[in-house]
Amino acid sequence: MHRPKIFQFFALLWTVVITVLSLTTVSIGAIGSSIPIENKDKIVHFLFYFIFVLLWNLSQHKKTTIKIISILIVAIFYGAIIEILQGFTATRTADFFDFFANTLGAVLGTLLCLNKPKKFKTN
Repeated sequence: MHRPKIFQFFALLWTVVITVLSLTTVSIGAIGSSIPIENKDKIVHFLFYFIFVLLWNLSQHKKTTIKIISILIVAIFYGAIIEILQGFTATRTADFFDFFANTLGAVLGTLLCLNKPKKFKTN
């Protein structure tokens, strides 16, 4: 199996994980509830979309600036749609600062992909 196909599988899986965790209530012993970090959920949002962008970029056979920017745009719209959908759930609420954290993670992930040294590229 080619490396991009493996990354495509993980990118799809990660997208499903983000969707499920963002739109449902997950109660596994209140993960991280004892960690005394203010706004730690924003860190999670940042990491979700940072990893989202990295995985989708790694899944591309040929990386071009247009593809990398397209993935950024998809990530931003995906984050916006998820936040809007949270407003229609019983246990979640839409939050502009979550959307901001999503976008920041996607932008920084994109910058990393745009500036990645050639020796680490998958193609």
